[in-house]
Amino acid sequence: MVVNSILRAGKFCGKPSLSAAGSAIQDILKLDDKVLDNLILAQQKAQKGIYRSTPWNCTPREMQEIGTKLAYKDMLTSKINALSAKYPREIKVLNMDGAEKEFVIFKGSQSGSNEGYWALAKGTDDLYYIKYGGEAQIRSEQLAGELYELGGIPSTKKIIVSYKIPAKNKFSSDTRRVGIASKWMPINCLPDANDAKIVREGFGLDCWLANWDALKEGNVVMSAGEAARLDVGGSLCYRARGGRKGAAFGENVNEFTSFFEGYSHSLPYIKNMTRDELIQSVEHVTSIPDDKIIETIDRAARYKTTSGGINYVTGEFDWGMTTTRITGVKNPEYLKEVLIARKDYMEDFRKQCLNLPQNEGETIGQYIRRVDNTLAKTKYDVPFEKIEMSKEVTDGISGISMAERLTPSQKKLYEDSYHAFKTSSKNKIILQDSGPVLTDNIMLHATSYKNLDEILTRGITSGDFRGSIGTGTGCSTQTPLCADFWDIQGQYKIKDYFSRCKYNPGEANFLPRTTPGGLSNTRNAMVFVVNKKAVSPTIMKNSFKVSEQSSILYKDGNMAGHMNYNTHRAVPIGVPANAIEKILIRKEYYSQEVIQQIKDIIAQKGLNIKLYDLEGNLL
Repeated sequence: MVVNSILRAGKFCGKPSLSAAGSAIQDILKLDDKVLDNLILAQQKAQKGIYRSTPWNCTPREMQEIGTKLAYKDMLTSKINALSAKYPREIKVLNMDGAEKEFVIFKGSQSGSNEGYWALAKGTDDLYYIKYGGEAQIRSEQLAGELYELGGIPSTKKIIVSYKIPAKNKFSSDTRRVGIASKWMPINCLPDANDAKIVREGFGLDCWLANWDALKEGNVVMSAGEAARLDVGGSLCYRARGGRKGAAFGENVNEFTSFFEGYSHSLPYIKNMTRDELIQSVEHVTSIPDDKIIETIDRAARYKTTSGGINYVTGEFDWGMTTTRITGVKNPEYLKEVLIARKDYMEDFRKQCLNLPQNEGETIGQYIRRVDNTLAKTKYDVPFEKIEMSKEVTDGISGISMAERLTPSQKKLYEDSYHAFKTSSKNKIILQDSGPVLTDNIMLHATSYKNLDEILTRGITSGDFRGSIGTGTGCSTQTPLCADFWDIQGQYKIKDYFSRCKYNPGEANFLPRTTPGGLSNTRNAMVFVVNKKAVSPTIMKNSFKVSEQSSILYKDGNMAGHMNYNTHRAVPIGVPANAIEKILIRKEYYSQEVIQQIKDIIAQKGLNIKLYDLEGNLL
């Protein structure tokens, strides 16, 4: 709309003194309420055919935008009055964004399958629709709404709310029900074919955020001339009904093509999209600076830092320690890396669109697939989607795989270790046996005799690796896809090391003891002695001491727990059998026949491994 049109509108409404300077919207905002009423009335009459043509030169979208913005208060009042007339009211105290507030609840006004209702902040005209669900998805939806806004596509303002559920008895504790409050926005109508061009402006954001139900009926509405994403609960890691997307939400933007396949809610709106519209929609994403993405996600994570805590190495309270806890979305580092990787993917897509013209007769769906096929895709050899994270690191939520929890940089570390493991497994390393001495070049791993043949065949690998890639049973652990070892700190004779009265925290869970009171599996235990110098440098570089928390694998709390195990070393994937220097057993628990069988198995595998007892005697 041009300024002259505004001037004509002003004259039409009896207000000829409008300034010709500034934008159209600025001029509109200068009008008094009476003039605004006349503008809205004129628009309504023109659309009803009372006037031969519109009183000023506006497009239908501009008409809707002006009319809605000018009639905002009337529309809000009308909505509140309608709710008051239809539903009974009650006062409820809710915690909104950290502060207790009173709300007028319209009982029975739930829409959708989740618990919810319309609510008015008492003493204000702030109207919200509040729905409740799983806290993780609720917080994810709030973040998705902010990311849409960041890309210039409107969404309702979403605020976290909660209320207390009192304990049922003295043996339980209070809990909180968490929900999300979406601020009311004026809705003109649901989009139709005439609005398709406006709706697909957000196609790029829908793809970036993997909002599979973005254009499902009711999830997008026309408001003030724009297509606003109203319900974005099916974005990022979550499906609309609360299920997880798993590996489907990763570095590759598969939605470019999937939105054109099968039963797609988006297809009716995007099937006639032009190449220019496609590029412009993608630029809504690619123009977002990385630091703005990080800032938005950090705000959603709501970090809380406290000073002082127990030093797990010394066991004493230390004021110099700081503890940072995430009180919002629990996987912020994952979201940062994945969303930036997806944005980079879309930038490559955009550049290819600029280089590749659309062929004559080629549909936009066919064109997008052709462009997408030219892009490099991220693939992993390790089946992360088959390995479950432990509930200890996912706040008690089961069924979350490594694919949807590990950041791309964490996955790359595992991939590097996996390839180094596969390559170094083929090496023939001849070790110089250090005899009955254990040094700080040594790390130990204890297991039962029944695992001997597999270890000498496949190496000392994590249970997850064996369960998902090799044989055996995988298990979700706090150090997922890592084999656990214990570093020797200093230098010991074998006999002295295993006859100690005191062990490092956690060590007794893994190593056999010669003193009374050993663990139930002590009778079958054997200890594998690994020479760190014989392990691939890549594997050792990627390994880490659990107590130090220095590995990138600690991002998002993925290695939570056992920080006091100060000799515990986690090795991603594990080490090949050719890095084993010695095997230690309790001689009194093995017959001569079994000892010979162990030696025969070692020889059959072509390995140079010596067998010692816990007294340090070569067998």
